Order: sequence, then structure tokens, then C-alpha cells
Amino acid sequence: VRLTEAFGVLVRQLRRRQQWTVDQLAQKARVDPGELRSIERDPHYRPRPRVVHHLRRALPGVDRGAEGLQGQEVTQGRRA
Repeated sequence: VRLTEAFGVLVRQLRRRQQWTVDQLAQKARVDPGELRSIERDPHYRPRPRVVHHLRRALPGVDRGAEGLQGQEVTQGRRA
């Protein structure tokens, strides 16, 4: 499982839990709505660290370790 894909799923779930649209979260996190859509939908998209940082601050439930997720993969429970 690619962590970028897991991050996108996590962002979408937490956004929906707050009942926010993509545009609402993008505004709260100060990120481009198109980039947020790419994070949520494209498992190959690699978010920039600044975007991960802003999402972490805007979304309850995204823990501090999320900044290390860009482009990494999990193989049998370990980061590749």
C-alpha cells in the first residue's frame, strides 16, 4: 500500500467527517483545491511537504507523522 494513497484516503475521510467540501477544506488549509482533489483521487500524486503541513493543521485527526508520508510505501508493515 502506498502511503500517498493512504494519506489521500485519510484526508477524504476526515474532510467528510467534518462535512466540508473540497473547496471548504482547501480554504481552511490554504491550499489549492485542485491539488487537494489530486491528493484525494490520484494514488500516484506526491503532495508537497507544505501542503501536508497545512492539511495536518486544518484537519483534526491527521497526526504529526503525516509529513513523512510523501512518496513512501509500506511493505509488510514497514516503510520501503
